[in-house]
Amino acid sequence: MKAIKICFFALMIFCLGSCSWEPNNSSYPAWLYTKILALENDSTYSCVGSIWRYEYEGEYVFYFSSKCADGMTYLYNYEGSIIGSAGGFTGIQTGVILNFWGKKENGVKIWPDED
Repeated sequence: MKAIKICFFALMIFCLGSCSWEPNNSSYPAWLYTKILALENDSTYSCVGSIWRYEYEGEYVFYFSSKCADGMTYLYNYEGSIIGSAGGFTGIQTGVILNFWGKKENGVKIWPDED
């Protein structure tokens, strides 16, 4: 049993040490850190191009851009709920993203597109 515990902790340390993204700002919410780790470790999310933090109407929001043709882009509030989207085959825009483009301020790229 002791050997299993040691192997488990060694595996956890290895996995945590192999994550390449580290938040450079402690004000980022936990859900964002989880999504970025998923982006780096799961090819399901391969269309996300970059993640930007903006100020929008006095709040921080996070914009997930797409690097795929007809890919969707998403705008999340600080709590991690999708508050708008755009793109796809039809180019439809939903939620607050309709007026986001003209009101966003102070963009900071927090996760790069490596391609």
